[in-house]
Amino acid sequence: MANKRCREDIVLDKDYSITAKRKGMADEHEYYLGRSYKATRGAVKDITLSGEYMIIPYGVNLDASQAIADWYRRQAEKVLLPRLKELSERYGLPYASHGLSGAYSYFGVCYMPSARILLNWRLLLYPMEVIDYVIVHELCHTLQSNHSKLFWQEVERRYPDYKRVRDWLKRNGRLVRIL
Repeated sequence: MANKRCREDIVLDKDYSITAKRKGMADEHEYYLGRSYKATRGAVKDITLSGEYMIIPYGVNLDASQAIADWYRRQAEKVLLPRLKELSERYGLPYASHGLSGAYSYFGVCYMPSARILLNWRLLLYPMEVIDYVIVHELCHTLQSNHSKLFWQEVERRYPDYKRVRDWLKRNGRLVRIL
């Protein structure tokens, strides 16, 4: 049987996928785990979060978009993949393999019957409750590879407040700039 791709109905909008050029970086803000950070330059070896600032090394060329995207990908390995494992174990929803995606069209995807879950590294822009909702959503696809009533019951059983988070994501998901 071929892999079936079940993806979240809420998608990242390609119209909002390009960030402003970071020439000079005045008034530029980046998001990490739902918080806004003012982008600035500093004498750091790698991108660093400090207080209300995202400090970008002086050595990075003026358009820091690629360096920031690379930093998000590294952070996704440290945050998203361990969280996937933790929630999988907590809710007894095993998956076979996992990976990260940079797609502009979805937050997460579960390929069935292989139970391979891909999470979009851009999820790091959103609060942890949004990340948890997307992860639980994809893990529930290991039980139901559709968006049927049974599927939503499985999501609700594990994430009772999912409707509030899903509604927030529908209203605000496209407001955060996407790299």
